Amino acid sequence: FNPVLHWSTILQNYLTEKRDEDFSWSVPNQRYLPDFYMPSMDGEGLESIGFYTDSSGSVSDDDFTKYCSEMQEVINIMNPSKVTVAEFDTVLREPTVLLEGEGLDKVSFSGYGGTNIRGCLDHIHKENPTISVIFTDGYFSQYVPDGFASDIIWVIVGNDSFDYPVGKVIHMN
Repeated sequence: FNPVLHWSTILQNYLTEKRDEDFSWSVPNQRYLPDFYMPSMDGEGLESIGFYTDSSGSVSDDDFTKYCSEMQEVINIMNPSKVTVAEFDTVLREPTVLLEGEGLDKVSFSGYGGTNIRGCLDHIHKENPTISVIFTDGYFSQYVPDGFASDIIWVIVGNDSFDYPVGKVIHMN
C-alpha cells in the first residue's frame, strides 16, 4: 500500500512545478475549437537549468549513461532557454553551455578520479540557475557555501543512506 514512483517521474514532476507556465484564455486550446473555447498552456518554460554529473571512479558506465539519458529527456521536455552541463570528480570540469534547441552531443565527458562536491556547489552558487540537478552516488564529504540558496535536486544512485542539508534528494533505483 506504499506505492513507489519511478525516480525519473519524481524528477519530471518536480521540474514541471518549476516551469513558468499557466493557463491562458487569450490563446484558445485548438483541440477543443470550434465546439468549446478552452484555455491553453502559455508561458516561458524553465529559464535555465544546470546539470552536474559525477564522473568519479565509483560511478559505473551504465549509471553515467542513465544520467546522460535523463538529462537529454529533461532538455527535450522542459525546453529551457539555457542549459549548463558540467562534470565533476576531484574538480569541476569546464561547463558547457547549451542554448535552446541544442543537445548533449555538443558535450564531451572525461573523469574517473575521486569525488569533491565543493567546485560544483560553488559554481551553482555563483551562476544561480533556475534549478540544478546533480547526478551522483553521493560518496563525498558534505559542503555548503555560506549564503547558499539555490534550488538543487540530488539524483542519487546506489547510496540509500544519502541525505544533504540543502535541496531535494531523489534515489535512482
